[in-house]
Amino acid sequence: MRNMIFASACAAALLVSGAASAQVTGTLGGGYSRITDHGGADIYGVNGSLATTIGSTSGWSFEGTGSYYNANPGAADLWTAGGNLFTDTFFGRMAFGAMTGGVDFGHATSYGVGADWFFSDDITLSLKGGGNYATGGNTGGYVGVQGMYYLNPNLALSASADYAGNSSNLAGGSLGDLNTEKLRAEWQFSDTLPLSVYGGYQRYEIAGTHANAIFIGVKFYMDGASTLVGHHRTGSLGYIGQSFYQIGAY
Repeated sequence: MRNMIFASACAAALLVSGAASAQVTGTLGGGYSRITDHGGADIYGVNGSLATTIGSTSGWSFEGTGSYYNANPGAADLWTAGGNLFTDTFFGRMAFGAMTGGVDFGHATSYGVGADWFFSDDITLSLKGGGNYATGGNTGGYVGVQGMYYLNPNLALSASADYAGNSSNLAGGSLGDLNTEKLRAEWQFSDTLPLSVYGGYQRYEIAGTHANAIFIGVKFYMDGASTLVGHHRTGSLGYIGQSFYQIGAY
């Protein structure tokens, strides 16, 4: 399963090889999460994305994403891999895609649609939703919303809430409803170095059981933009390109 992590990103790379004039963007990052409840756990890992335009006049692009994390105690491997087709719209961007991910003993796949609304120069509103299928045939649906505010072009604050009905435990059974809420800050400290640092807090509720986590990370952008707002709006899809079950440090 781990070999699937960057399969979509590799597919995007193959598209690039056949279109020398295509615009290519990407991200590469790493993060750490600390779950503070139920004895605690430490989660370390890496993530990345690669996107390319499809032809010179279609107006569409493809982005592949992947991540790998390891959680201790338990030495569990967590991974995701997926891809999205997306395009610019009169209000922002829209994306259609699928993401698979899981742990050592099983996996789940989500599929759906997402949209960014560039409400103003300093506010972006995002919405996504779809369905999911897991090992053993368990199915459900999900929906998520995020608001992002730019204090300046290189400092962004965001809040998001995600809900998955009849969420899977990845081994075939149902955990019931899953709710997550996240607060996140991201700062790019130089217009000449496309590197940002981020951190925040995430809360989970699964079948009435609560857990809390804090996370930090770094992200390198490869898209030609000079500011953080430029990276977010012309580069990687970010929130609308991620599955509902991805962990905080992403």
